[in-house]
Amino acid sequence: MNLAERRIVVEDFLKLLKLDLMNDDDKEFIYNIVKSLPRGTDIQKTRFYMYYGIGPNINEKNTQIKIAKYYECSKTAIRTSIYTIHKILFRIPEQQILIMKNRVNQCLKK
Repeated sequence: MNLAERRIVVEDFLKLLKLDLMNDDDKEFIYNIVKSLPRGTDIQKTRFYMYYGIGPNINEKNTQIKIAKYYECSKTAIRTSIYTIHKILFRIPEQQILIMKNRVNQCLKK
């Protein structure tokens, strides 16, 4: 799968996640992927979790502004953290991308 296709899969998955259309198993799936990423700082990962409501923040609905207030930083800093993890996800193993694609397709069929 080329980078453009990977990007579409990741973006679709994250859109559905943000819209709260993914189930808890899907949230745990992406949480475990992000948690195990060799790149990205812990703060970037935590901000990503908070924004998408996964992991320890599973029931929270956070905006970039709300997260920025929590961290006492700019919205741009939060957006940069989230997007950094987002870009790293384009490079995860193809097997995980295919699982993600399958989960997106299942979610869209409902």
